[in-house]
Amino acid sequence: MVVEFKMSFILDNEEFFEYGSPVDIGGLSAGYIGLENYKASDLKVNFFDFDKIISEISAVRFYERQKFLEHEITESVYGILKSNFNNDLADFIRFDENPHSRLFEFCLAGGYKINEDHVQKIHIPNTYKNSLLMKRISDRFKGRVLTFNPKYGFESRNVG
Repeated sequence: MVVEFKMSFILDNEEFFEYGSPVDIGGLSAGYIGLENYKASDLKVNFFDFDKIISEISAVRFYERQKFLEHEITESVYGILKSNFNNDLADFIRFDENPHSRLFEFCLAGGYKINEDHVQKIHIPNTYKNSLLMKRISDRFKGRVLTFNPKYGFESRNVG
């Protein structure tokens, strides 16, 4: 199961924010992302910088935001990256073939709070959609639960 949160989740839990990053730090640390001359610590930004970057990206045209969510970097988003990071890193994020190179992430310390309003969508494998727990989740989060066939991934999503 994957839970998609609204930005309010981060904003409401600012005191637990440890770092944000424009690149998948786990992938970088494990060697799946070939970003030369960078360590994970080079990519970590504080809450205020992370919020600023996400706010700038949120202000671009709808089409460009959608492309960003699909791990594609448009000219406007590329400009935002260049204004917030050095050109080498911005180029890497835009042009690297690995989509995890364009996976913005954040880390929170323990103690954060999740409430129902923070949940944007919940993605569940269709193999579990008839379970009692999933039916309860579907009832509680009406219209926000999507099922997918794990064999085909999120591309096979349906509103549940």
